[in-house]
Amino acid sequence: MPVSLSEFNRLLKQARMGSGPAARELVDRFTPFVQRVVRSRLNRRLRTIFDSADFSQAVWASFFALPPQQHDFETAQDLVRFLEIIARNKVVEQVRRRLGTRHHKIRREFPLRSGRNLVAPSPTASQEAMATERWQRVLENEPPRHQEIMNSFRGGSSPQEIADQMGVSIKTVRRAIRRLRLGLE
Repeated sequence: MPVSLSEFNRLLKQARMGSGPAARELVDRFTPFVQRVVRSRLNRRLRTIFDSADFSQAVWASFFALPPQQHDFETAQDLVRFLEIIARNKVVEQVRRRLGTRHHKIRREFPLRSGRNLVAPSPTASQEAMATERWQRVLENEPPRHQEIMNSFRGGSSPQEIADQMGVSIKTVRRAIRRLRLGLE
């Protein structure tokens, strides 16, 4: 055990009386036992969703919410067993919630790095308004010829089509588009 019996009794008594430093020391010394249980019990598919620290915090919150008289811990080993039971129950509860219900089917979830397109199919009204404002701010500082090039480009014309249409070189069109992109960044 990480502490002697007298030191354990002192820490527990002070923590139950509301001593913050004693509670912190109790948490620091006994959290590794809680995390060991969580890591051994947590389903492999849920490890990407939950961290053992989340469960540790939940265990300690439950422990400190209990009335002090409800449980009597004679040794540090008794406290460890009690914390392990709470941790096991917290993990089982989450496993049942996530894997056992239709709403939280873990197989339907996918990590963000999976490459699936997470962009909305169309912009929202506020996104449209912001983009229009930004476009107008960029255009107000450009000469009329560049504004015409940029509006054609925004309309879907290729740089070569714009150059042919306006009778300018492709380099002029590309330069205007490059300035546009820099202005929008």
